[in-house]
Amino acid sequence: MNVRAGLAVEASVLYLGNYLTDQGVVQFIMDTVERSEGTVRFIPVVSEGKPAWEAKYTMTDEEMLAWAKENPDKPKR
Repeated sequence: MNVRAGLAVEASVLYLGNYLTDQGVVQFIMDTVERSEGTVRFIPVVSEGKPAWEAKYTMTDEEMLAWAKENPDKPKR
């Protein structure tokens, strides 16, 4: 059953997912939404080889451990 079939005209649907390939389910949803004149908000986690939120995340465990050693009161994930 299509979840949107039972929604009111003014209703919204929020899909959260990990975009791993342009052949996957997330890309299918993005294409479907764009064809129906909906809105897609795509937020890349990594841009130009760096995490989008460098104050919070590192790319490797080694970087995280080095940060934790230098900044024990400011944890990263």
